[in-house]
This record gives sequence, structure tokens and C-alpha cells, in this order.
Amino acid sequence: FCTLLEPQYTPMSSDEGRFDGILLGVAQQHQGIDPLLETFFSFMYRKTDFFTKPDLAKQAIDRHVAKYVTLAQERQKKADAEAAKRAASAAPPPASKSRVEELPDEEDEAAYQAKLNAEKQAREAKLAAERKPVIAQGHFNHMSENFGRPPEHADPHAAGSPSHHRQGSSSPQHHGYY
Repeated sequence: FCTLLEPQYTPMSSDEGRFDGILLGVAQQHQGIDPLLETFFSFMYRKTDFFTKPDLAKQAIDRHVAKYVTLAQERQKKADAEAAKRAASAAPPPASKSRVEELPDEEDEAAYQAKLNAEKQAREAKLAAERKPVIAQGHFNHMSENFGRPPEHADPHAAGSPSHHRQGSSSPQHHGYY
């Protein structure tokens, strides 16, 4: 009788990788999982009594498949949680423009955060500087008497008025103000 049908058979963790070399060699000679499983179950059918009790064979297969499906799901959840944690800690602050940056390694995280903080401070300083009015000599002559008037109605004797504007001219002349 096949001893693999007994539910108490569980390889110890030290035995777990013992046949990896042999099984890897067999797997490399197949073109996918289905042909590999076909070879394995064909061997079990031809060389053991595994399939003489079909219900026990199905239970054994289901038990082992369920075990490794559960392990794979747990490993995937753990990997997803770690990836989400890394993404949350490495996420740059929201910016008005999108950009592509290489994510840093964990040991470079502090330097990367310092770089992001410096960039943020530079952006904030630039925005603050843009909000302050620039007052330079001659830039704010809006206190003159001609402020807000079209050039045709400006006082011809005021400083900065076009001197070639003639009174009584029938056609308005364009002076490049608009």
C-alpha cells in the first residue's frame, strides 16, 4: 500500500528542499505545469497503488493543494503589504506637475527625503517671491494724470506723451499702446 495516502505524512522543514535538484531537472524537461503533473500522476498510477482508492487519493491531493494555495496567498498578502508600506513612505508630496523619478533604495531613504524637503522649500520660496510685488524706480507711474486714459485723450504736454500727435488730424494715429 502507498504510504503517501496516510494523512500524517508531512515532510520536516529540513527535508523540504531535499529533492529540489531532481524535481527541477524533471520540470526543465517539460513544457509547462500540465505536462509535469501528467508525468507525476502517470508515475503514481504505474508504479504505486496511489489510485487504487480514488477517494483517498483525491483527499490527499486536495489537502496538499489547499496547503500550498494558502501558503501562496499568505506570501502574496505579505508582499503586497510590504510594497504598500514602501510606496507610502517613499511617495513624494503631491505636485502640480507629474514627473518620473527612480525610487530610492531603503538605505538612501533619508537622503531622498531631504532632497524632497529641499525641493518643496524651494518651490514654496519661489511662490512666495512671485506673490511679492516688485517695486523698482519708474515701474509704478500709475499716479500720473494720464493713468487709465487712452493715448488719444492724454495730455500732449505730459511727460511721456507722444510729441508727434497732431491736433486737428482727421485720422486717428496708432501709437502702439494697444
